[in-house]
Parts: sequence; C-alpha cells; structure tokens
Amino acid sequence: MNPSFATREDDIKVFSYSIISLAKLCLNLKDQFFIKRAYSKLVDLISCFISFATDERPKQELVAAIDGALEFLDYLEYLKLADDTPLFVAKKNLLNLKLSLVPELHPVETKNKTAVIPSPQPPKELGQAKEKIINLIRQNPEIRVKEIISQLTFAPRTVKRYLAELVKDGVLKKLLTDSGVQYTL
Repeated sequence: MNPSFATREDDIKVFSYSIISLAKLCLNLKDQFFIKRAYSKLVDLISCFISFATDERPKQELVAAIDGALEFLDYLEYLKLADDTPLFVAKKNLLNLKLSLVPELHPVETKNKTAVIPSPQPPKELGQAKEKIINLIRQNPEIRVKEIISQLTFAPRTVKRYLAELVKDGVLKKLLTDSGVQYTL
C-alpha cells in the first residue's frame, strides 16, 4: 500500500469526488459511443488508482489516466455533448486529484544545501582599444564620450560598445551629468 497517498483521507475523498462527478457526467450523455468511452476512462482511472495505492503501478500511470480523462472532457466540451456544470465539476475534481499527486511526483528535499560561492574570476585582459580608452579617462577624468570618439580612430559605435563592456566588467562607472555622459574609473 502506498502510505503517502492512498491512506490519506483527503486524497481518497478527492478521488471519490472525481469518480462520482465522472459517473454523473456519463449519465447525461446521449451518444452510445461517448458513453462507452466515458466508462472506459472511468474504469481506467479506477484501476490505475487502485494499482497505484497498492504500489503495483507508478504514479505516472495514474497521472496519464487523469490526463486521458481530462482530454476526453475537453473533447466533450468542444463538441458541446455535455452540460457545462457537470462537465466543469468533473474537470475541477480531476484537476484536484492531479494536484494532490504533485507532492508525490515531486517530493520536496529537506536536506541542507550549501551555498555555492562562485570563485572570483581572474581579471580579463583588456584589448589595446580598451586600454587606450582607459588611459584617456585617466588623463582627463572629466572627458565626455564625444571627446573620446574624436581622439580615437575607432568608429563611434565601437567606442560606445567598448565603454559599455568596461562598465559591465566593473572597470568604469557611468555618470549622467548636465553636460552629458561621463565615465570614471
């Protein structure tokens, strides 16, 4: 017997409600084909639950049976073969049953986990272009982006990209001032 699921009274009630609501829905169907399919889904669900409760089948088979029943209910809803109220009650009960299985499918680990502290990365080697930008900022701490672009032979977009990379790496800090954007070490 699966002690974690089938012996809990609430879970058995949820299962019972699901079966009763599916049976009521079967009684309201008119087409013999859909009545037979509904009963086969009902029998499949009951057999999977009993097998799961006695540890004969894995949980995934019970979940698959629930999913099959839910898919059948979606089909009935799409074709408008059943009244809305019993259909939605059956769906709600099946979803509650599936929800009660979630702790069973994904047990919560209570082990104490140690925090993984990333090792400090060695400083990246800066390219010549980035070194030139840093040297310009060291020489003139109040230099603006426009002046950096004019003093270097790189494209303006390249200079801006290098500045953004240096800010991202933590080498430079970006300051917004009244006169424009300035970068400092």
